[in-house]
Amino acid sequence: MMYSKRRPSPRRRKRDVDRAEFAIVSVALGVIAIIVWFIPVVGVFIALTGLGFGLAGRYSSKGTWAKAGLILNFLGLLAALIYIGLSSYWGW
Repeated sequence: MMYSKRRPSPRRRKRDVDRAEFAIVSVALGVIAIIVWFIPVVGVFIALTGLGFGLAGRYSSKGTWAKAGLILNFLGLLAALIYIGLSSYWGW
């Protein structure tokens, strides 16, 4: 008796899309966030966007890249928030 393989439905295939691009974008935004942390609004926005891409790319084929992007974006966000706090405290 032969069993036929069931083809996944088109809805199922859309969910299985590899999100490796999100991991790479997260690393790129993390590097940019580290560079522009001293521009408060831009640095925070880029870091938060990169964190979102890193979270979306966590379980892709480039999961290590996504983790690196999460770390870089977290450091960029932390630096930007510390800069905002110190500049508001000292009145820069």
